[in-house]
Amino acid sequence: MKILVLSNAPVVESQGSGYIIVNTARSLTALGHQVDMIPPDELEFLPSWRSRARNYRLTLGIAKWVYAHRERVATYDLVIFYGAESALAVYVLKHVLKLTMPVILHSNGLELHVDYRMKDLVESTNELKWYHFDQSWIFKYCYDHVDAIITLSKYDRDFAVQNIGIAPEKIHFIEPCLPEVFFNYQPATAIVRKPIIVYCGTWIARKGIQAVKEAIPAILEQYPEYTFRVIGTGDKFNAAEEFPAALLDRIETFPLVESKEEMIRLYSESVIFVFPSVHESFGLVIAEAMFCGCAVVSGQTGFATNVANGKEAIVLEKPDTQHVYEAVKELIDNDALRENMAINAHERTQQLQWGNYKQQLGAVLETVLNRRAFA
Repeated sequence: MKILVLSNAPVVESQGSGYIIVNTARSLTALGHQVDMIPPDELEFLPSWRSRARNYRLTLGIAKWVYAHRERVATYDLVIFYGAESALAVYVLKHVLKLTMPVILHSNGLELHVDYRMKDLVESTNELKWYHFDQSWIFKYCYDHVDAIITLSKYDRDFAVQNIGIAPEKIHFIEPCLPEVFFNYQPATAIVRKPIIVYCGTWIARKGIQAVKEAIPAILEQYPEYTFRVIGTGDKFNAAEEFPAALLDRIETFPLVESKEEMIRLYSESVIFVFPSVHESFGLVIAEAMFCGCAVVSGQTGFATNVANGKEAIVLEKPDTQHVYEAVKELIDNDALRENMAINAHERTQQLQWGNYKQQLGAVLETVLNRRAFA
């Protein structure tokens, strides 16, 4: 089958959504399909505007590209869009060009779910000014008019069915997978676990950093043998501005991690991973930490909603300061719980291999094509 992929994110494996897009294309190729990918720099309307009004420019640009390349587009058996900014392009395909191939939205995060989850945060901070532009009608049109939607998590799928009204048979979820290095890594020397609590991710409100800034100092004061490790925040993070001066000698910072091997080592030396995020479409860092044997404390979001709470991770419905503090304290005080959780977490994430993803993707495509054939 000949498949056209139009992406709203850079097709670069080292970057967030690009990691999923590139590996999905590889999975499609491994299934025997021909895949052509069009990156966003070929799709954006008025690219000189850079970050301004990007969603609107993508909405216009993707549609413009589809129409301008209509003869080429007509040669494909399947079109996959990334991003519901493709709404106008979906309209052009189906109602202007009247093409009949199935169209799939492979979402790296349902836009309406992000909006829903961020409402409270937006009201309390100016961080997310983009929220004030209501684009929900654009996104809803796309969800309603594609032939199928693939999400990254059951968390997104359940929201689509329960809150947006998408028919259950129309929406699927396939969990992304860990990089192969996680399954193949052999350290040169044995890694020794230490009493370390670790956080990994950008240092922004959406990631639950307020709870981290308030709960972790209380933990460090109560448990002087523990240290706190902060990974992947970038160069702008300054521990002295975020934590009490008296605790700074017990806070380790690794703003940029150069390799996945180094990331694995930093996780594997730690015993607890704290990530009280408000919203993640998947949250790969949670899966990475679980694979490396950390006992995880997470917000009820993304991948964490599809693990066994209390057995494979502690998943907090309300990841505020008090609940984060209580969860971390419980893991420190209860060695058996922490150690069993680490074992169960590793076993759960063993499933996250691209070979398994390929098989699930093939099954979804077969379902979509069969449904379309009998429609």
